[in-house]
Amino acid sequence: MVDRGYLCASGNLTIDNFEFDEIQVKSQPFLEATSVQAVGLSWDDMSIIHGILGLTPSSAGSALKNPSPFMSMVSQKVLDQNTFSMRLREPRELIFGAVNHESFTGNLVRIPLTNRTGGYALTGRWQAEAHYMTLGSDPGIRMSLAGYTASFSTWSAYMLLPDVLVLDIWHTLQFEEIMFLPPSIECYRRRLLPDLTFNLAGRNFTLGPNDYTFEWPVTPTNTRCVSAIMPFGVEQKDEIILGSAFLRAFYSVFDLDTHTIGCRSAQSTIRLMR
Repeated sequence: MVDRGYLCASGNLTIDNFEFDEIQVKSQPFLEATSVQAVGLSWDDMSIIHGILGLTPSSAGSALKNPSPFMSMVSQKVLDQNTFSMRLREPRELIFGAVNHESFTGNLVRIPLTNRTGGYALTGRWQAEAHYMTLGSDPGIRMSLAGYTASFSTWSAYMLLPDVLVLDIWHTLQFEEIMFLPPSIECYRRRLLPDLTFNLAGRNFTLGPNDYTFEWPVTPTNTRCVSAIMPFGVEQKDEIILGSAFLRAFYSVFDLDTHTIGCRSAQSTIRLMR
């Protein structure tokens, strides 16, 4: 059985070769899923998920200690650099062993990885120390994340934060709770919302209102902007998840050679539709 956040799958363990563009990987273990089920409360459309490509930096998080496809590429020395780079905004891209410098301007801001684990935090993740986050500026509302580890993962579309902080943010931004929807606001109010800045390992990463909200068609004539900031939903005290909503704002380089994650604002922006 494989549990990937909101997605739980079971089936047969299989070993096969696979190709990613011109990269060939031999004898990769993977789950041949015979049953897939959405677990817990999620507003993602599970019907669009056809498979999961593991990109974890070690096999420590695997129950059977199987390497992820990325770690198989590393161990089989098929990459020029032991990195992968990712862009979730259009035009989307995933590149192994290289960086597309045309997808961002300026230099990457690099975050050192941490091996810290404990409580709910899992091993084998791309993770860094979280210090604090700020809502607004001059000086804004500062909320401490001391003692927390930030894990970067696309298994969640949202940013999962401590429950108390999420409730404070929703209240401050005047998000409304409407049946069958995550907390949301009228989209015309989005332009009035402040920026949200995460300080990770001493580096600041700023999201605009279009990054931490999703446009959600409620009816053919009514669209709400729902929060991409969600409570973790489990009893945890040491981890936050920076999911696709966070990563979509940046061009990201996951670098095993330097043990860093490099981020830079993506060059183009799109209107987010969920």
